[in-house]
Amino acid sequence: MKHHRGPTALLLLIVITTLILLWPLESRIEKQLTTLHKSKAAQADLTGLPSIYRFLQLAGLNALLADVLWMKADALFESTSWWEMAPVMEATVKVDPHFTLAWRVLAWHYGWNMFIAEPGRIKREQWLQKAADSYQEGTKQNPKDYDLWWDACFFYMDKVRQYDKAEEFLDRAHKNFPNRLDTIERCRQRLYERTWQVDKAVAVIKDILKKRPDDLIAKRDLEWWTKIGWGTEAGPDINWRWVLEVKENGVRKSRDLPAFVNPFEGTVVDIPPWRDKRALGTDYIDPNWIPDLSRYSLESVQMILQSRPDLAVMWQKAHPEVPLPAGILGKAMPVHTFTPPKTAAPPSTGRLPGEEMRKRMMQRRSEMRGRRAEMRARRGLGGPGRSAPGGPKGGPGAPAPAKNPADGK
Repeated sequence: MKHHRGPTALLLLIVITTLILLWPLESRIEKQLTTLHKSKAAQADLTGLPSIYRFLQLAGLNALLADVLWMKADALFESTSWWEMAPVMEATVKVDPHFTLAWRVLAWHYGWNMFIAEPGRIKREQWLQKAADSYQEGTKQNPKDYDLWWDACFFYMDKVRQYDKAEEFLDRAHKNFPNRLDTIERCRQRLYERTWQVDKAVAVIKDILKKRPDDLIAKRDLEWWTKIGWGTEAGPDINWRWVLEVKENGVRKSRDLPAFVNPFEGTVVDIPPWRDKRALGTDYIDPNWIPDLSRYSLESVQMILQSRPDLAVMWQKAHPEVPLPAGILGKAMPVHTFTPPKTAAPPSTGRLPGEEMRKRMMQRRSEMRGRRAEMRARRGLGGPGRSAPGGPKGGPGAPAPAKNPADGK
């Protein structure tokens, strides 16, 4: 009878050696596990994921777990499993709240991908709120990360166009990053212009010129506001405020957002003569108020003239030497009436049909490639897709500055 003592003795030797090596770390591991159960990392929901994720969580290997979850989220994105990707990203930022790129992608995923994938307005508003909550918590956990702050400012300024929240974020970002002229400072200027806080807008323009005297955009904008009356006793031409508001409502309609209500109106800003609070659903603008657009170029007001032939006639009389594009004059005034649907719409399931949803997801896929490129470029600097302290900033994935509706000026 043969005895297999060789392999058994070797295995026993390995076990004893391992225990001897881990013995000095016993108290440290026990303390770490006790701390873990009280931390947010222990609250991360890893349901449905392989047991290795739970093992890393219990072992307190948060940085490694965050990296593994991040790669899992990337794989889900590649397979267009956007609904399954969201909880994995949530777990990632719970495990490592200082993983700033994960915060940026999570909030962007809520505010853009999931917003587009949802057909119902109520569901869309919920995804926007989740994006806002992510930006709030992400910037709280990482107050010095410029990219995350800029994403949050861009979200409030351009995506949801909540200008009171945008001002709050932009003011705090201005204190943290005072020399970001082409993003933070320019965005502050546009915010003040859209909400008709012209003195503040001009102050930002002058501050940009003080730091960068050859800034052509700042020079142009200062010349524009001076031309239409800033600095005079009468103040800037109120007709341009009407133009900005009509353009703003045009953008909001295209994005299924509520009509524009200036959050600073009645306190910091005067109430304009065309305001009609009773005109719900009609942009809060009195249709009987006729603006004077004769002093503005065709490029500045063409979009408005296309939908208001009555104003087009008045503008043409003031500028007989400038031919209007074909089709503007003689166009009938639009009549806004509500026509109820002939048949009731089928109840919403909360999700788009598979093919349609996939189509919308693929349209957004190219936008995500920049973020994945950033992740791969930073691999090896503290984990996949992550920057070590003092590492590179910006790069692909940071949104472009918000476009000003008044740039036609």
